[in-house]
Amino acid sequence: MNVAEAEDLEADAQGAYERHYVNNGNLIETKRLNEKEFNALIEFILLCQEKNVESILITTPVTLEYKEKIGVQYYDYSSDERFVHCYQYFMNADHLNCTGALMFTNILEREIINIKLH
Repeated sequence: MNVAEAEDLEADAQGAYERHYVNNGNLIETKRLNEKEFNALIEFILLCQEKNVESILITTPVTLEYKEKIGVQYYDYSSDERFVHCYQYFMNADHLNCTGALMFTNILEREIINIKLH
C-alpha cells in the first residue's frame, strides 16, 4: 500500500467512524444508541421468530484503521464450548451461577487481561 492509499484508507475510516458513531449518536463513550435502529432490529428479530426464521447477528470484517477509530474490542463467548452444554455453570438459560462466573472470570483473566498486560 502506498502513502496515498494509506491516507485514503485513514480518511475513509474517519468518515465511517463519524457516520456510525458521531452523527448517529452511537457514541460508545456515553453509551448512547440509535433508538430507531435498535427498535427496528428488535422488530425484525420478533418478525423472524414469528415466521420461524432463525435470526443471526454478525459483525463483518473491518480494516484496522476503522477498528482503531471505534476503540472497542469485541469478544463473543456466547457459543463457547466450555459452557454451552455445561448446565451446572448456569442459574438459568442466560446467567452464570457462582461456579460458572468464577470459571468465566478465570478465562477472561487468562485470555484477555493477561494478554493485554504483556
